Amino acid sequence: MLSTEQTGTIAVITQGIGVVLFLDLVAYLLRLNIHKVSTTNKTQCKLYEDENFSKLNSKSFKLVLVACFKEQGQVIGQAMCQALYEISGKYNINNFEYHLKFAKTDELAWAEETLKKCVPAKAKKIFIMGNYKIEEAFREILRKIGIKERQIYCI
Repeated sequence: MLSTEQTGTIAVITQGIGVVLFLDLVAYLLRLNIHKVSTTNKTQCKLYEDENFSKLNSKSFKLVLVACFKEQGQVIGQAMCQALYEISGKYNINNFEYHLKFAKTDELAWAEETLKKCVPAKAKKIFIMGNYKIEEAFREILRKIGIKERQIYCI
């Protein structure tokens, strides 16, 4: 469903530990952005000479991550996501957005407004990772805000 040759915008909506499935992609983008910055600054980065590394080296790829946790103490991967977000913006790479939300498992009052604001209608794929009840609620909200069913994947 998602490959390193992906283009376009991918949105991910996670609940709790579900974010772990996507932290490898966040780490990959972080390394890619560091590579872009280092090669722009005319330094050599032998670590990234692997030709497979540059498959996402396209201005057309973007990851939008909406991560929801019950409280700050449960957040996973925040430092890495924040670092990627800052590098992406600072160097005008703009291939990552990070939206962190705090809510109880059943509390979805924030969801419609946040998803309308954060999830682009043009996203090629939108992945939802959470319990069944949350997945169905998010799916319904996404349809309500104009996202087509073929764009939505519950994991």
